[in-house]
Formats: sequence, C-alpha cells, structure tokens
Amino acid sequence: MAFYIALDSPVVLATTLLCLLVYLHTRMEPSALSRYYAWLPWRATSLSSPLTAWRLFSHSLGHGGWDHLQHNLMLLCLVGPPCERHYGSTAVFRVLICCSVAVAISHWTLGPRNAQIFGLSGNVFALITLNGFAGFTGGRKAVPATALLTMVLWLAGEIGPLLHGKADGISHASHLVGALFGSYCGYAVGQVPSRRSAFQEWLECLGWGRRSTRASASSFRSLTQDFGLWLQGKSKR
Repeated sequence: MAFYIALDSPVVLATTLLCLLVYLHTRMEPSALSRYYAWLPWRATSLSSPLTAWRLFSHSLGHGGWDHLQHNLMLLCLVGPPCERHYGSTAVFRVLICCSVAVAISHWTLGPRNAQIFGLSGNVFALITLNGFAGFTGGRKAVPATALLTMVLWLAGEIGPLLHGKADGISHASHLVGALFGSYCGYAVGQVPSRRSAFQEWLECLGWGRRSTRASASSFRSLTQDFGLWLQGKSKR
C-alpha cells in the first residue's frame, strides 16, 4: 500500500502554518510582536491607524514563546479537524475570524487598561465548545456527556482565576469570550432548519404545516438562524 499524507483540514493547517511563520518573524524581530501581532489596550489604540484593523485579526497569530505556541497549536490540531469535518471549512474559517474580533473587543471592555493580548487561545476555546454542539445539527438536540464534561472542567479552570483576581499573565476573559462565542456559533448552526421536502412545501402553500419564518418566531431565533446560515456559507431559500 502506498503511504501518503492527507491534508484533511485546510483551515487548521493554514492557521498552524501562519502561526509558525509569525513566530519566526517575532523571533527574528522581537519588536514585531507588539507592533503587528498584539491587540493593544483602548488608550494605546489609534482608530485612524491602518495597523489597528490588521491587529484586530492578527493578534490571534502572535505568541509570546514556544511553549505558548506549542500548547495552542496542539489543542488546535486536536479539536479543529473534527469541527472542520462536521461544520465545513467555511464555517470554521468564519468562526476563527469572528472570534478574533470578539476577543479584541472584549479586551477593550473587560481587559486590563495597560495590557496587550496575543495568542490563539480564545479561538481554540471557541472550537472546543463548537465541537461540543455538533449534536445540535440534523434535527438532533443532543450534547455528548463527555463534551459537556470537558467544557465544564475547562471553564472551571478559567473562572477561578477571574474570581480570585489572580495575575498570571493569562487573559482568562478572552478564553471565556471564545468559549461563549463558540457555543453560540454551535447553537446558531443547530437552529438552521433542515431541507424541507416537496410535500412539506406543498402543505405550506396551502397554509398548513409549520413555517420557519412565521410571525410567532422570535427575532433572536431568526437572527440566530441567519447567523448559522452565514457561518456555513448558505443562503435562505
């Protein structure tokens, strides 16, 4: 049998490669980490600077050292491929991009005033919780017990330092924001209605059956469904 390497998760592999390239850049030019790959606190940010828009996304690629990078990439390669196989590359890519923005904005509002953040940790937390909501698709509303236990144990380790005000150089608030964002993305994808049969569409034309867009549906549910469709690169029928 021929041996070959399967490129199974293009988004995860591309993210890993980008993180490695950024790490090499910051090793050769240490000042590049704060200049190009770190999200600065509110009072140190200039909204008129083009670098601000760049750092809104690039802060997830920068890491403070090899241990930091190795830990995040190891977790990314563990939880990323299952998410990409289940939700698709488009959804995972958009989750990573949107999570970077959510983490950056949360640091402005919740983070220390004199601290900068960088790293893929928030995105990894988003994929961990997103993976736990894989059972919400296809008409099923089930969360695996092992996935739920993993999320609970992981989040417990993040909430503790926040409650005790422990200064350990880790942005636990960013981790929590990533976990909450990943949970919402998983829930949003699960709210996308499955493809209707021709018989169901015929019943709806007669005024029978349940319509996904009827007036009684809440606006939050409708927005969540739209967001889930967008994550998957789909459009309304």
